[in-house]
Amino acid sequence: MIGNGYFNLLNQYIERKNGDIRRSFYFQILENIIKVGNLNIFKYLLELNEEKNYFYLIRSTSSNENLNDILSWSTLYGRTEFILLLLEKYPMQQWNFKRALCNTAFCGDMELMKLFHYKIENSPSSIYDVNVFNSCAAHGRISMIPWLSNNRPQDLVHSDMFMIAIIHQQQEL
Repeated sequence: MIGNGYFNLLNQYIERKNGDIRRSFYFQILENIIKVGNLNIFKYLLELNEEKNYFYLIRSTSSNENLNDILSWSTLYGRTEFILLLLEKYPMQQWNFKRALCNTAFCGDMELMKLFHYKIENSPSSIYDVNVFNSCAAHGRISMIPWLSNNRPQDLVHSDMFMIAIIHQQQEL
């Protein structure tokens, strides 16, 4: 339904189920919306969750992780407009900007990399300690490495990017 833009059918399905949708199915819907890039349906589901508490996204005990998963998917698919919406809509969220920074290697978006670098530098903490150099090496994003070397030298110290590049057959590195 989502991949083909059947917004009305999705809405009818949700209403017919009276909001009784499995949490895992909700996240599958969200991830598919992000993949196809339908910002209107994405906004609709976030609003629907807040209005009717259909889903356990914000009010669950692991809402922090849920929103970080959504941020992660948005970054993997290079959906800047989704990312900006999430950051604006949930300013008090403890975002995992390091994970998002590493995911920029997947989509290859240098502007997103710069955005998350700025966010890391200006936020008190991050949840995970992942290495963006390793991520760039795994995805063959050599063009991002010089910028990272200048702006994130602290991550280079703990990098295994050459070993990662060999494992992922990225001989250009």
